[in-house]
Amino acid sequence: MPNAFRVLCVVWYIIVIIHWNACFYFWISEMIGLGSDGWVYGPLNKQSLPENVRDTLLRRYIYSFYWSTLILTTIGEVPGPVQNIEYLFVTLDLMCGVLIFATIVGNVGSMISNMSAARTEFQNKMDGIKQYMELRRVSKQARLRKPLVNVMQLFFVHFSWK
Repeated sequence: MPNAFRVLCVVWYIIVIIHWNACFYFWISEMIGLGSDGWVYGPLNKQSLPENVRDTLLRRYIYSFYWSTLILTTIGEVPGPVQNIEYLFVTLDLMCGVLIFATIVGNVGSMISNMSAARTEFQNKMDGIKQYMELRRVSKQARLRKPLVNVMQLFFVHFSWK
């Protein structure tokens, strides 16, 4: 359960970063001039505002969020920058995208490591139970009885989600 919470937190942080970046992209587009070149939001950028599509606030946000997602995931299939500030912004975004990717890989590695540690702890406990049963000369038939197997499975579930 803690791993699922960590995944949700990372996803939430990424969505917030994409949102901020989308807002910043649109702000730069407005600062340069909407529709002034093929990179900024506007009619010259056919990807952002194709013909027969109304220019609404929702459309502006959705495209900016889409653009930001493509850049930060380093897919980068967006119109190329034209002006120096656009090049600078795209370069910074690509570097942020690499950091986001590294964060995701690090978190996944950490979760796998935690799960492996829980499995090792469970295995150690199971080895202790087996040694105890051998010490007490518990028969193999008694060791394989259904209630005992169920308890061992319960231990595994408990330690694998810890």
